[in-house]
Amino acid sequence: MLQPVQDADAWIGPGNARTLNHCSLRQDGRALLMGRRHWLKVYDTATGRVKSRIGPIGDPPRDDKPSRGGIDVSRINQNGTLAALSQKDYGDVPIWDLEAGRQLGKIATRFPEAALLFGGDPDTLYTGTQDEVACWDARTLQNRWRLAVHPKLPMPAQLAFSGDFSVLAVTLTPDSVSLLNPETKEEIIRLRHASPHPIHSLALSPDGTRLAVLCLGHIVQLWDLAHLRTLLAERKLDWSGPRAKVSSPHKWRILPEPE
Repeated sequence: MLQPVQDADAWIGPGNARTLNHCSLRQDGRALLMGRRHWLKVYDTATGRVKSRIGPIGDPPRDDKPSRGGIDVSRINQNGTLAALSQKDYGDVPIWDLEAGRQLGKIATRFPEAALLFGGDPDTLYTGTQDEVACWDARTLQNRWRLAVHPKLPMPAQLAFSGDFSVLAVTLTPDSVSLLNPETKEEIIRLRHASPHPIHSLALSPDGTRLAVLCLGHIVQLWDLAHLRTLLAERKLDWSGPRAKVSSPHKWRILPEPE
């Protein structure tokens, strides 16, 4: 269990200017990355102790100068050695070596906001912006592949992995979700959603048989990928990956906002 840390009262609390605004958990749950706009801490979740501190990042406020480059999104990789950050105001993604406590460099992006996701390989990072989805070697900062997105995408392309990292769900257009092979960027299938509202976020179940799509306007679509694959298999169009029993005859369901 995560125990209270010594300076927790300085980090959280309603109205506190130093309130936490981002966090990321290592896949095995052993490390938690969280912080404020310009600072990061890595905690050992078994003891609650701080393993490392990083910062300042960007330009914290000083005297009469407003802050710039604060952290909007932070992600820790699968073995807890790297962190990727999306910075407000700046069109780049800093990569930090958490063991050495130093910045390895920055991945240049054209837009200041980016969705971030590490893959099954701890050194592989996926980024989603308003102009592309891209795959990177996070240690060398070299690009592995890029996919252009629709020019009218209203927000950064969203990303989600299946539990075994064999399928990557992305938003390449405002009205659809594409399932990709994360190594080759090959599009497996494109799912068009029934809502007029743009997609805000995605989530894939660990076994890859359910896809949840959150749209602006308080609508969640739940896609039954196992059922869809059964239909595709009948036409010899199924893709490789996990199979599951069909629990619902529907391809998707819309859940309205609660009263």
